[in-house]
Amino acid sequence: MSYNFPKLKDIHQNKDGEKYTAREASTETAEDFKDLIAELMKFDNIEIEVIGCFVWLTGDTKPYKERLKELRFNWHSKKLCWYLKPEDYKRRSRKDYDLEEIRSMYGSRGKVHSNGTTKLNDKPPWD
Repeated sequence: MSYNFPKLKDIHQNKDGEKYTAREASTETAEDFKDLIAELMKFDNIEIEVIGCFVWLTGDTKPYKERLKELRFNWHSKKLCWYLKPEDYKRRSRKDYDLEEIRSMYGSRGKVHSNGTTKLNDKPPWD
């Protein structure tokens, strides 16, 4: 996965399926992303899902509220879950979509369930 990261991190797909390259290159690295997922895997009973360029967290997140804030996650009061967006993300539409609509527009590789360790029981769907 990491060998494609530098090529793909700035290529996005809009809701109409058109691919485009970000105006400014992201400073994210594959290592940053791996470290974030490893940190999230330490939590018990949460689901991690990458949809487009966002990371969404559902499940029993309340015990990790302060740590999630430190990791720059935001609480979505309508979807009742946490999300992490790219630092340079700019919202273009005022329409609210539910998670199913977002999945269908931007794609999802599935959810990974945390187990309180940094190891995955199964191969992650985005690998």
